[in-house]
Amino acid sequence: MLRPAASHEQDSSRANVKIEQRFRQDRLASGVEIMVGGRVDPLFGPLIVVGMGGILVELLQDSVVQQAPVDAAQASHMLKRLSGYRLLQGFRGAAAVDEAQLCAIIQRVSELISDHRATLSEVDVNPLICTAERILAVDALVVKLR
Repeated sequence: MLRPAASHEQDSSRANVKIEQRFRQDRLASGVEIMVGGRVDPLFGPLIVVGMGGILVELLQDSVVQQAPVDAAQASHMLKRLSGYRLLQGFRGAAAVDEAQLCAIIQRVSELISDHRATLSEVDVNPLICTAERILAVDALVVKLR
C-alpha cells in the first residue's frame, strides 16, 4: 500500500528536477526483478527496453531494445531474448512468473511512450517485482520533454 511520505526538500541530485510528490511503501516479498523503460530517440523514435531489473540491470547488462509500440507477442519475444529469462520460468523450484501479465505491462509501457512521444522523453519502471500471483511496480520515473 502506498502512503504519502513525510515532507521533503527538492532532490539536489538531479538538476532542474521538481519533485511534486513522494510515496513510501512497506517492504515487499521477493520475486524476479524486471525493468521496463522507454525513451524517445531523435533518430529511431520511441523505443522500449526490457531487462533484468533492480541492481541486476547495471550488473548483468541484460536488456533488449525494440521500437515501440510492441504487442504482447513481441513483448514475449523480448523476454525470451534475455539471458535471465529462465528466472521468469521458475528457476530452482521457484514458481514461474505470470508472463502474460508481464507482457501486457510491457505492451502498455510501450504504448505510453509511443502515444506520448511529443510530451515525454523517458519512462522507467524499475524494478517490477514479478511473482506467480502478481507483478508490482516498486519505482517509476516519467520525464516530460522541456
